[in-house]
Amino acid sequence: MTRRGWWLAAGLVVVLAVVVLGVGVALRGGESPDCEAVRAVVEESDRFHDAVAGDVNGGTASATDRDEQVARIAAHAAEVHDAGLARRARDVADLAGRMSGLAARERTADFAAQFSRIGAEFNANLMALSQACPDPGDRIRIGAPS
Repeated sequence: MTRRGWWLAAGLVVVLAVVVLGVGVALRGGESPDCEAVRAVVEESDRFHDAVAGDVNGGTASATDRDEQVARIAAHAAEVHDAGLARRARDVADLAGRMSGLAARERTADFAAQFSRIGAEFNANLMALSQACPDPGDRIRIGAPS
């Protein structure tokens, strides 16, 4: 191979390496700067969900405790600036407030249907937030010791 051929081959290797690295970075996608706040919304919402579920099933969580949890969820949601993530986070806070109010009410005939509908929306928003900003500690490592 001539000297020119070697230079062309080396140039091609460099270009391919840059393209591969660029595609890798693009596919990996940088984590949103809002992910810390999003994960805080998800974590607080998980605690809230457990408390409300226990309360609905005969637990003793007070309305004040639930209201404080809802306020913490709303505070974390207010820290999210990305439009799509912020909408989901605010929806979670709003739905948590609705669930809290519903849990405080007397159990009527339509209670289960209302609670289930709100809970399904709540969980769908949490799932979307969790997928957008997965917790690094939750990643599965194949071949890693357990």
